Amino acid sequence: MTDTRSFIVRGLPDCAICLGIPVACSPQAWAAGTPLLLLQSSLGLEFDPDRNEILLRNPRLPQFLEEVALRNLRLGQSVVDLMLRRHDNDVSLQVLRNEGQIMVAAVYS
Repeated sequence: MTDTRSFIVRGLPDCAICLGIPVACSPQAWAAGTPLLLLQSSLGLEFDPDRNEILLRNPRLPQFLEEVALRNLRLGQSVVDLMLRRHDNDVSLQVLRNEGQIMVAAVYS
């Protein structure tokens, strides 16, 4: 019977390496992307390549984050750096760098 937690890779004669296979309790690949998805969601970050726009719809930052810098956001051949700062319940947007033809806007409704 094969042990599902590990397997043997045979290389040189008399040489075997035991490699572990992740189990259900190990961090999953999706967990690495979770903070980025949460940030995207709280900022309302949307990319519109047809209009060459980056929109932030009703951006919010949680109480524990005073500011967030987004660097090297790419849309087509263009690149922007953004700084977002929390002011009580509001968020300000500052474009630090805009190389190309990207329009960046915060939209509040």
